[in-house]
Amino acid sequence: MLSGTPALADDGFGIDGSVTVNAVLDHITVTPVNPSITLVSGDTPTLQFTATANYSNAPTAIVTSSANWTSLNPSVATIDMNTGLATILTAGSTNISATFGVKMDDTTLTVSAETSDTTSGGGGGGGGATGVTSLAEYMTGDGRVITSATAESIDGKVKLDIPRGTIVKNRNGQRLYSISIKPSSTPSTPPDDYKFVCLTYDIGPSGATFNPPIHLTFKYNYLQVPAGVAEESLVIATLQDGKWIEFEGCVVDKINNTITVPISHFTTFTVMAHTAAASFEITGITVNPDEVYPYEIVTVSVTITNTGGLAGSYNVILKINDLELQTRRVTLGVGKSEIISFKVTPNTAGEATVDVNGLSGKFKVNKPVPKGRVAEVLVSPAPASFIISDLSITPDEVMRFEKVTIAALVSNTGGTKGSYTIILKIDDKEEARKRVILDAGKNEKVSFSITNDITGSHIIDINGNTGQFTVHLLTPLPKPVGALPFQPSTNWWRFGGIIAGLVIIVGILMFFFRRLA
Repeated sequence: MLSGTPALADDGFGIDGSVTVNAVLDHITVTPVNPSITLVSGDTPTLQFTATANYSNAPTAIVTSSANWTSLNPSVATIDMNTGLATILTAGSTNISATFGVKMDDTTLTVSAETSDTTSGGGGGGGGATGVTSLAEYMTGDGRVITSATAESIDGKVKLDIPRGTIVKNRNGQRLYSISIKPSSTPSTPPDDYKFVCLTYDIGPSGATFNPPIHLTFKYNYLQVPAGVAEESLVIATLQDGKWIEFEGCVVDKINNTITVPISHFTTFTVMAHTAAASFEITGITVNPDEVYPYEIVTVSVTITNTGGLAGSYNVILKINDLELQTRRVTLGVGKSEIISFKVTPNTAGEATVDVNGLSGKFKVNKPVPKGRVAEVLVSPAPASFIISDLSITPDEVMRFEKVTIAALVSNTGGTKGSYTIILKIDDKEEARKRVILDAGKNEKVSFSITNDITGSHIIDINGNTGQFTVHLLTPLPKPVGALPFQPSTNWWRFGGIIAGLVIIVGILMFFFRRLA
């Protein structure tokens, strides 16, 4: 932080005071953005880079001489770590980065020779000098990939994984010979309430198709994630008709700082972070029971959800008959929910109106029963109660990044309407959650779709209901069918012969006995 000049503050009660304002560093910007230089034989040109500090509560400032500069590929260009002056050495590409405090920004410097063929490429694990990967040796004539291939950008921050068996075609329906992944040369700005976490990359050629979809992976710098933004909320976005569209199904790996998503076409891609302030939604007010006698407990509950882009806190206020009785402060991450409950004990008979941040309800307090009289027993319905059943995992054996659908039946076995949060854990780590609201006696099927790239068996847990699925590196062989047990056939001829012999012997014995008699 940079200390600012003292400012005069007013506390709102007519008392003035002096405070010191600290400049809060939000991010830094490196310019020029993605410059390209043509290297003329015999020359050793230089290029000055500039670092600008952007503060959330103060004007921008040039911090070039205070930043720490590095060049990822010094064989292409070196850079003075204190001044930001780059010296161009040879054709190629290098990533230039500046670090100031805990913030970092980078850009890509592309150097081309005056006369050279820059379409060289590689495949199956890395791109060529310009981010072009050849696929010719990895596929058949009809465009089917015969061995897994990888296309990668020159800076190593963007990667495409193309599994064996994928059909890869160009816009004309013929097999695709190469893929290019390069930093975008067209300036672009993120939409409102978003910020780019990585550079934008053009992936081509346009019109290419993949069946099934292939997987795009970005490697991000956690220092570029805006303060207050959970890494799990990062998204890969694609540029369509001038608008950035988020992909669904992004998988963030916080350990390796990567984010992966399946794609089926090529265009411009980047990683974005939601930067909209925390925004809270309050739903599902319940008052239980809704009829009591004085000094009996009434429970008022609501569900609070953070629908904004950043974590934040929110005051939940309970009012009874417009009188503020209780306040609870809740802090929630992005997309998280929490049920807040208040307990009150009314002591006066009559109708009571409940208000929780604009949501209303009511309950009735009956008059006390006079001594000597038997009170009427009021039976309140049982509260909502939920059970999970019919857990299914389809399929239970997949290849890396193939989709697994996990479903379960949620039933409200209680006597009142209520809400319930279903949490999906994989290997004891929360992956997703959904909330349902069900009337008494109703049920609903809830499903999740996930992918996983870690081979081996994985334990599924949905609110205590467990199962498992297995991820294979290659397609699992079909299970052998065991031989049926041998069933010997009955020899009816032999059986009949034995019976006939017995009948003859009995007849002979009867004949002799009669003669003797």
